[in-house]
Amino acid sequence: MRGKWLMLGVVLTSCVIVALLPLYPKVDTLVVHQHQSFPVENKEIIGFDDNGVLTSHLPLIVLKADGNVIPGADRPTDQELYCEFAVIDNTNHLNRSDDAPTQIGRMAINVRGNSSRYFPKKQYAIRTVDDDGIPQETTFFGMPAETTWVLNGSYIDYSQIRNYMMYNISSEIMDYAPQCRLCEVFLTNVDGELEYQGLYTMIEKPKVSKERLDLTPYNPKYTETSFVVQLNKRIDDARIDHLKPDDVDVYSANLEYPDVEKITDSSLQYIQKEILQFEKTLYDAEYSDNWEKVNQCIDLDSFVDYYIINEFFQNYDAGRRSTYLYKNVGGKFCMGPVWDFDSAFNNFTGMEISPYILDMQSTFYYFYLCHDAEFVERCNERYEELRKTFLSEEYLLKYIDESSMYLGSAVIRNCDKWYDGDYSLYYGDIEKMKTFVIERGKWMDEHFKEYIAIVR
Repeated sequence: MRGKWLMLGVVLTSCVIVALLPLYPKVDTLVVHQHQSFPVENKEIIGFDDNGVLTSHLPLIVLKADGNVIPGADRPTDQELYCEFAVIDNTNHLNRSDDAPTQIGRMAINVRGNSSRYFPKKQYAIRTVDDDGIPQETTFFGMPAETTWVLNGSYIDYSQIRNYMMYNISSEIMDYAPQCRLCEVFLTNVDGELEYQGLYTMIEKPKVSKERLDLTPYNPKYTETSFVVQLNKRIDDARIDHLKPDDVDVYSANLEYPDVEKITDSSLQYIQKEILQFEKTLYDAEYSDNWEKVNQCIDLDSFVDYYIINEFFQNYDAGRRSTYLYKNVGGKFCMGPVWDFDSAFNNFTGMEISPYILDMQSTFYYFYLCHDAEFVERCNERYEELRKTFLSEEYLLKYIDESSMYLGSAVIRNCDKWYDGDYSLYYGDIEKMKTFVIERGKWMDEHFKEYIAIVR
């Protein structure tokens, strides 16, 4: 790895790379996003030195696997490796891989994802635990303490900012979107030596808690309960049966909360009944054209915002996979939180998506809602509002530039680790995202009202 970094000096003599690459970002010129903070000073050289020690403005996390293979790459996902971790997140200076940890702990970790588990760069699901393996709430990089986390290292996202950018922006639009932090990751090998793993995004996993989805906690004394389900390709023991109409993309619904191992039969039946009644109400309204019952049982704003975010950025896994739906005790059905933007901005593996289409109508809930005149009207109003703020061309292009500048030389290290030093993949992806934002916005400004409605 050191050899690669010695070669980096030669590569950077290229005037093109020098012009584009923010190798030494100046802290006082960068914009602080709401989920990320910057070191107080930045006087050291960022990168690997001749001894293989990394200095970075990003926080570092070391997974102390010590040569053990983290399970889950080829399934099953219920297997976990218990190991230690160390965090280096200094508040007064940059982070060096040979610094004393600012935080240590234990975790149960496994490889996660549907297709992503088969890519060279792995993503991980984490549960923080104590010495006895009992879940223990832990904070990472200043985020609220919890036990469940995702260490997202998208192999197909050459920009490395899709999830970071979209969770932050979504949190400005919706009531809740997962918090996240950019970081760099090391794994220890069998000799205890650090092996660099590249750029990652530490993300809160959607979970019911005061700091995440703030729902009434489950109480087994009562049948009625708050609940969260996830539409996904996976089928497991937590599956909830639901309607599967013809000609609509539908995947299985899995119970995320309450815990399927702790829930009573009566509460499970209650959840099942609530979901089936909700979906039947949608199904019936499409034929009767009576949408009053639908609009009484859903939080329309959450369905509208979820639709616009995922449609604008063409995150077309949404509505099919990694799709959350929740309901608080005594409340309405809410769509969200948003999740998994690896494929957004026309980034589906092996295929191009035209920016001149709408596709969310082919998903279960939105197929029916796009027959609802009130939903369509609210979408049009909300879209026009967001195009003046968080979905404006100026705002999004600036956000891409600022996020890219913030990553600095970390993107080069990530390219060296996973893409054989092909930096054009990164620069090309940044330009691709910008082009997408411009083309997508212009087309939707002209055609959104016309294309969203399936109203008779």
